[in-house]
Amino acid sequence: MAFIQADVLVQAFAEGFITDDTVARHLKARYLAPVKKGKTEKMKELAKKLGRKPKAEQEAWRQEQAKKEAALTL
Repeated sequence: MAFIQADVLVQAFAEGFITDDTVARHLKARYLAPVKKGKTEKMKELAKKLGRKPKAEQEAWRQEQAKKEAALTL
């Protein structure tokens, strides 16, 4: 794929469709763009949110639910 793009770029440059300034600006913008957050980091964040809670956290939640039910009126 990169070879095809390079060939097209060389042809366009030889035929005068692209000037030196255009190529320089494109390459500068492409290589100086800020790095985006990768998929692996997003997956790690999701993994922390999903799944079972630790036993201590489950027990605390159960106690909280029991207190709420006890406070309810008929």
